[in-house]
Amino acid sequence: MIDKRIRKISLKKTFYVISAIVMIPLLIFFYYQIKASLFVTAFIIANIALSSYKKNFQFPIEIEILTLGIILSTFLYGIKAGLLIAILGTILSSAFYGYYSPFLIPMIIGNMLVALLTPLFFSTQLFLSGLILSMIKNGFVFIFYHFVFNYHIGKNLSFGITNIIWNSLLFVNIAPILFTIMK
Repeated sequence: MIDKRIRKISLKKTFYVISAIVMIPLLIFFYYQIKASLFVTAFIIANIALSSYKKNFQFPIEIEILTLGIILSTFLYGIKAGLLIAILGTILSSAFYGYYSPFLIPMIIGNMLVALLTPLFFSTQLFLSGLILSMIKNGFVFIFYHFVFNYHIGKNLSFGITNIIWNSLLFVNIAPILFTIMK
């Protein structure tokens, strides 16, 4: 009778130890997946909220948080997270405010370009990465708008310059804090 009791206790302990050995890595893995999902969602929602000015403010400026979200999420969580923000964030922000036009396509492509190029800047300073990638995205969008849509050059410049300045401010002031939190 004592032998059976010892075996039961030993089997229970063995089960708990094996369960802990299996569960701890799974919990850690899912914690990072959940954390990544929460930040991806937060960036998309924040961009929708931040973009609300576009409904009533018809000047050609571009204030958004997607570029920051794309770069930080790609750095920390991988290319899929960055592409998810690039595509879904751009589409949902536009859909939320009823902004459907051909101009959306180069914005999606420009944001995807940011996600795809971010891994090339892993060793670069965060601010410099943000600045360069913002300039690349805005350069692409500028060229596309100008040559494909014959968009007014003054509005196009205003759009691109305000976005680069805005992203520079985000990458100097907000990115280091978010990077630490998101790790």
